[in-house]
Amino acid sequence: NNRISKGKENMSHLGVICALGFGSPDMFNYSNVFIKAGFNICLFCDSDITGKNFEYEKEKIKKLGAKVIDWQEGECIESIISEHVPDNILADILNLAAMIKKEETNIDIEIIKKELRDSCKERFYKLFGKEKDYLFYSKDSRKAIGQVLNDGGWFKRIDKSERLGKLLFDSSDKFKDTILGQRLDELSKWIDE
Repeated sequence: NNRISKGKENMSHLGVICALGFGSPDMFNYSNVFIKAGFNICLFCDSDITGKNFEYEKEKIKKLGAKVIDWQEGECIESIISEHVPDNILADILNLAAMIKKEETNIDIEIIKKELRDSCKERFYKLFGKEKDYLFYSKDSRKAIGQVLNDGGWFKRIDKSERLGKLLFDSSDKFKDTILGQRLDELSKWIDE
């Protein structure tokens, strides 16, 4: 829908589909199956799983012709998002996470929001120590928020990540000059190829 609203053709009309890669190492096996079947693929992946084998597999996929869009070593999409979107968009993302959890569990949304805030604060103190002031949208707290969203699997299912993607693409002009904006633009350009 975002592409259509910006005057671009729908991904499916271009023959592009999204497939869940299941994380490393399965995503490389999965990618190989598509490549061997003659598909052009773009592997949009996290880089929080580190090690020589992971980097080797990414390079191997690239040599087979796949486009790989990833982050610096140790980073995942949740950490990149939490560190690079403006405060109001991060608030919208946290509200979306709470709304999705409410839909799944029927727990009161205010309880979910409090649990999410408490988890972020707890992770912050684990990372930086209790002597450091916790300010919710500070650079350090954003790191904690990203880890909580990643570790808690808040957006790990396709239907959840599609909702997150819609929110991000609808507001991408507000962070277009960040690494997140650049990678989303790179993905969009690959889709148009």
